[in-house]
Amino acid sequence: MRRAIELQRKQVHIILLISTVILILFFTFIVRETLEIRHVGSRGVCLTPFREVKWLFTAPNHWFYFWQIVLNILLFIPFGFILSTNLYLYHRPRHIFLPTFLSGLFVSISVELFQYLTSRGYTEIDDVINNSLGAMFGWFLYDRMLKAARSKKKI
Repeated sequence: MRRAIELQRKQVHIILLISTVILILFFTFIVRETLEIRHVGSRGVCLTPFREVKWLFTAPNHWFYFWQIVLNILLFIPFGFILSTNLYLYHRPRHIFLPTFLSGLFVSISVELFQYLTSRGYTEIDDVINNSLGAMFGWFLYDRMLKAARSKKKI
């Protein structure tokens, strides 16, 4: 009985992780396509890091860049949180920071490459940086919650 519950719990966590990746793809390819004017067949690449941060402070339409940065970070927070949960519960590595960071980086690069290959959107290194930062925020939230739960058990 206990083994069946553990198996169901593991399946739920895997489904949650896959769901976050699907939501990332949904927001990247469906929602952004409907909210922004993009033409199929238009593609671009920008490999200049921190361009959006620079334009956030110098461009007249700085709110556009603010929201580009914030939304790219927010998009990957659930991924980092759920991945950290899965890594801790089922693999129990001493350090889950590096696998979470590398997974966030891999998923972000994959999304950007897919954007480029499908000519949907603008492929930017800033998006990879901000997405990876979002995954790290997710890890950080999980780490803080784990430490708070551990300290509460000690009381």
